Amino acid sequence: MKLLNDTSRFRILNKSRQIGISFIIAGEAVLRSLLFSNRLILIISSSERGSHNIINYCHQWIDSLLPTLRNKISLEIDTQKCIGFLNGSKIYSLPNNPDTVRGFCATDLYLDEFAFFEHDEKMVMAIFPSVSRGGNITIISTPNGKLNKYYHFFMEDKENAWSKHIIPYTECPDLDINIIKKSIDEITFRQEYCCEFIDEAVSFFPYELIFSCMEENISEKPIGGTIYMGIDFGKIRDATVVIIIEKIKDIAIVRKTVIYNKTEYQIQLHGDREKGIIGIEELIKEYAPHKVLIDSTGVGVKLTEDIKQITTRVIPVNFSVSTKEEMIIGLKTMMEQKRILLPKTDEYIEQLHNLMRVVTQMSNNIFYRHRIGKHDDIVWALALAASPCFKTKAIYWGGAII
Repeated sequence: MKLLNDTSRFRILNKSRQIGISFIIAGEAVLRSLLFSNRLILIISSSERGSHNIINYCHQWIDSLLPTLRNKISLEIDTQKCIGFLNGSKIYSLPNNPDTVRGFCATDLYLDEFAFFEHDEKMVMAIFPSVSRGGNITIISTPNGKLNKYYHFFMEDKENAWSKHIIPYTECPDLDINIIKKSIDEITFRQEYCCEFIDEAVSFFPYELIFSCMEENISEKPIGGTIYMGIDFGKIRDATVVIIIEKIKDIAIVRKTVIYNKTEYQIQLHGDREKGIIGIEELIKEYAPHKVLIDSTGVGVKLTEDIKQITTRVIPVNFSVSTKEEMIIGLKTMMEQKRILLPKTDEYIEQLHNLMRVVTQMSNNIFYRHRIGKHDDIVWALALAASPCFKTKAIYWGGAII
């Protein structure tokens, strides 16, 4: 393997899942400990379980050595976190905790699945000084988007400080890839087995953009701006989502988000006090929106007429390819210009990041879809509510442009 023959001080590996790299680095650590005295090898994993696995892999390597050599190996220390040899070499295997690893003076440092470290910035600050006097660093991971230090080291290494290696699943022919591909969606497969950083390449809204527009604890109470409501009615498997936006000067603030999961349409419209469900009718009375924009395709046709009985400020929106394209690009432009403030919730993060812009190869048509098993109801309700803020021309009903 090229990685093992690489004598560079700073190595970084982009690898597929399930190809046995953790086992390999454990073997390299054992060999270095036996060949060199007073080696201090530190292997940091993304989890407690991962660190225990590394210690177990080290024991497997020790136990698999030739019997004559095995009899000459004595362990001075043997715990769940450390293996110590009589020649003074030690292997520490620890989980991702910057406070725990601070203070080590390592000759060899391994970061296993570094893209999945919860505190990667703090880890770098805590542990990299430990090799400042000449130690070696090996970073290993499967890609995990672009919002992490692993991506920075691998893809933005302008000084070519790192010796880089890539091992996709194709380098491991014993993997039953057909079973794997059937069990996960294409995006996950490309990232976890093809070594692709897919965050911006596939997701229409990259994490960096999403987080830059988010804030915790946004007040639900308007402060005198113009109110817009967007409603994306759920189909058979999807939820109905209502999003209320307040536009203050040039900034749109999401004031309220209501999600109806598997809720009867009449309850969505009028609520249910016994179940504590607030209905769309009550939301309209409370917020008095200037416009209520509704996805009027499919089941939305009848429901649009029902809501017209509640308010005359309804704008039915036909979700055509061109309409959706203009709406979603308008929303992304607002986010890029920092003209919209979103609540920092898991639902918003997941659904925005799951939206993909797909261009067909044969006809070059553009359409938007979410990842398999995911949802995008929040995205389209948000695009509807925000659309008057970017003055789209595509959204109209009967020629009445907003």
